[in-house]
Amino acid sequence: MGYTDFAKPRAVFRLVLLAALLPVLALAQQFAPGMAAFGPDDSIEVIRAKIRHNNYRFTVDNNWVYDMPPEMKADFLSRRMGISPRADGGGEEMGPLEAELGKTLPSSFDWRNRNGRSFIGDVKNQGSCGSCYAFGALAAAEGTYNYAMGLFDAACADFSESFVIWCLGRLSRYSSHFYGCSGADYDYYELEALTVEGVCTEAAFPYRQTDPGSCAHWDKERTVFASWHRIPCNDIDAIKTAIMTYGVVDAAVYAGSAFQAYSGGVYNDTNTSCSATPCYYATTNHAIALVGWDDSPPEGGGGVWILRNSWGGGWGEGGYMRLRYTAARVACAACYLVYEHEPAVVREAFDDAFPASGWQQANCDRTSTSRSGPYSVRFDNAADSLVTPLLRGAASLTYWMRASTGTSSFNVQYASSPAGPWDHLPGSPTMTNYANAFKEETFDLTGYGDIHVRFSRNDTKTYYLDDVLVAERPAPGARVNYQPNTATVPDGNAKDAAAPFGPRGSYSFGW
Repeated sequence: MGYTDFAKPRAVFRLVLLAALLPVLALAQQFAPGMAAFGPDDSIEVIRAKIRHNNYRFTVDNNWVYDMPPEMKADFLSRRMGISPRADGGGEEMGPLEAELGKTLPSSFDWRNRNGRSFIGDVKNQGSCGSCYAFGALAAAEGTYNYAMGLFDAACADFSESFVIWCLGRLSRYSSHFYGCSGADYDYYELEALTVEGVCTEAAFPYRQTDPGSCAHWDKERTVFASWHRIPCNDIDAIKTAIMTYGVVDAAVYAGSAFQAYSGGVYNDTNTSCSATPCYYATTNHAIALVGWDDSPPEGGGGVWILRNSWGGGWGEGGYMRLRYTAARVACAACYLVYEHEPAVVREAFDDAFPASGWQQANCDRTSTSRSGPYSVRFDNAADSLVTPLLRGAASLTYWMRASTGTSSFNVQYASSPAGPWDHLPGSPTMTNYANAFKEETFDLTGYGDIHVRFSRNDTKTYYLDDVLVAERPAPGARVNYQPNTATVPDGNAKDAAAPFGPRGSYSFGW
């Protein structure tokens, strides 16, 4: 066989390859210059070409939502402008979040893994019903309630979307704003209904996509939330603070063709501004929830939200999406819920006796030289330690102490057994020049489960531990009345005053 015989198939291959590339090259030329916006009727091939053109870092594929017939999709994605704006602004006041702004925010946060515990249940599927408003609202409600009550993993709350769409939606106060599979408007009356009527559990009224004709579930026990509030538009730090302080937040997106077809990576698009008056009326068509964030995803390029969808676990990344902080208008209409409960039991370590009941001490001396109160505990030997009783799902631990002159380091550790092994609580303090002045420290124990906490010396300095308060989350529905000790802590504030413990009531203790 001659040389020219080899050349012929090569030439044919080149022609076939060129023919395959021509449509892709034509698409690329069509979008240049500038960013290419995704269109409502874009094919998967066109979406992929635009992703390449815009240098985005996500993938798309066919799925049941993207492949839905247009007439069905119009009802399915049905978040809309209300008939008339709310006279009261509808949660427009930022609420207690305003006092929390400015706190230090971690570079990443995820309610699916908070100290090894998940405070949100499995991803749900709304099916073909236009009920995303109920799923977004209840994802926020469940995350908020779980955090407030210290519920995680298998104990997570599961509220009834059917109760929202078929019961609350029937009430005249709400029916023009949301109902059944017909979507909801921008005014978040579904959140307001949770603060007035409440919601029952999924077990009491399982999800159904067809109208039952009436609501037979008004007699079921319901959880009622204290309030709901909007977060300022495109205020990324405020949204992060709401997630970390209160729990999962409710939000809305414009779910265009690329969003629907998303299969993985970091989603991005050109819908980044909240150009409406008010800004939270920016055009969106789908309600979702935000469970966390990551300032430095592996793909690079800036931070992302962790978005929880209601299209089943087969969509996106296990039912979730990572998207840039302002993509899909996700930061235009975010809201948070507040759940209030009775004060938790507070254990006081040694106001009245040392060692306090249930506490284990080794080589520690009782002294009253460091304050005016009856007891402080002195650590001046390497073998000195004080171990708490078993803390069952504690919310937080707060203590007051004085250290010797100079840089000092004090161990605060936890373990599942009073015998260890011990590991440091995050943020175990290093104190500088606290001689004759007291240091107050609070540790958030959310997600640590049942643990013991140990205090011990980490250097040759002398330490005086004045008192330890442990805030424990009550069981769901429990009503615990705690009568606080009126003794003062070293800064002169009474233990039952709001000042040492933050602005959200007498006993916030970190949650």
